[in-house]
Amino acid sequence: MYKNRFFLIVLTIMAVTFGTPSCSEDGGTDWLKVVGGISLDVPDNTILLIGGELQLGAEVFPSGAPDKSVKWESDNPSVATVDGNGLVKAVGEGEANISVTSVSNSTRTKSCRVTVLSTLTVSLNANALTRIPAGGARTLKATVLPTSITQEVTWSSSNPGVATVEGGVVTAVSAGTATITAASAINENQKAECTVSVVNVSLPTHEWLYGMWTFEDESNSGKATVGLDLEPTANFSFVDGPTAGDKAVVVPHGQYYICKHGIAPSGMLETGDPATRVNEYTLLVDFKVSGIGVYYSFLQTNPANNDDAELFIRPAGNIGIGGGYYSAGSVQGETWYRWVVTIKCGEYFKQYLNGQLLSETGPGESKLSIDNRFSLDPATILLFADENGEDHEMQIAAAALWNKALSAEEVASLGRTNTPIK
Repeated sequence: MYKNRFFLIVLTIMAVTFGTPSCSEDGGTDWLKVVGGISLDVPDNTILLIGGELQLGAEVFPSGAPDKSVKWESDNPSVATVDGNGLVKAVGEGEANISVTSVSNSTRTKSCRVTVLSTLTVSLNANALTRIPAGGARTLKATVLPTSITQEVTWSSSNPGVATVEGGVVTAVSAGTATITAASAINENQKAECTVSVVNVSLPTHEWLYGMWTFEDESNSGKATVGLDLEPTANFSFVDGPTAGDKAVVVPHGQYYICKHGIAPSGMLETGDPATRVNEYTLLVDFKVSGIGVYYSFLQTNPANNDDAELFIRPAGNIGIGGGYYSAGSVQGETWYRWVVTIKCGEYFKQYLNGQLLSETGPGESKLSIDNRFSLDPATILLFADENGEDHEMQIAAAALWNKALSAEEVASLGRTNTPIK
């Protein structure tokens, strides 16, 4: 009896000292009614175009709080508004802070900044990449405007079996057509596309091949097998080529091809600055001339064609240019040759005839320095042109252009003119 009375006294003292817990209408305790925290679900990109929408979400803690209602506000409604469900609408250019606050505990609040743009455009440096050899690669550059904020693009290919893309680098996989898309990470509807066509060619070292022309289509004398079509300055005629069934184009005196090659500048200046012209490349030409005694031109690096060309056959039949670049050996008339020149400005100049080294010049000559005479304009060069008539009629069965100075072994693998590059 006394024992039970003792416990009753203890319980009474505890009730007076600590108070008895009161029950809420849902059976929870008072402390569960207090909102202790709030989180804001914010997407990675909080940039919108005018007229765009963004759904935000908020979560209240603890989970047992009976009043989880929140209040949404924008500090700049002329830029972005927000409704009671956290739906943000972009109405004007600028920035706005969107906040969410607990109704039952106004000290618990979170906010995020939303940037609103009036325009957003994505463009590429090319809308078509044509006749890329399987295994080769090309680089696309995306420009997103405005540039006032950091903006990313996501790359995709409509047909990865034909061409893949990663960071703008397009890799040709197999023959076919694919569309490469660069889409704004902010708004996937803002995008740019580039059509890519891939061809299978058996030509060695094709991964560096930027242009190949075999002059087989009489309806299009500049048609490319790889790269962009050449642009003839006149209607060129055709004749039989070096092998049975092969054709060749006749480039008349005073006429030439415009070659828009697309090779990016390469090399470094002595100052350490990047070069502005193409300083490493290989050019192949399968040719025949009617005879020696006059000049023939292979390459003009000046698109305006208002100065001397760079590589000739001189009247004695030697190939090159003055200043130590003419070959000791010479060519003859009415004979087909495969001529290849490999140039790495600042290092070497090499010529090959039917796979054999014809001449070689090392560094030291000013013509061979970076961004000098042998450097290519990064947009356009001229084939078989010269400004003062030193470009007599030639027959051309094939031409090719690489953005690499091929090695002797690679040149040898190209074969002779009786091994067509088809």
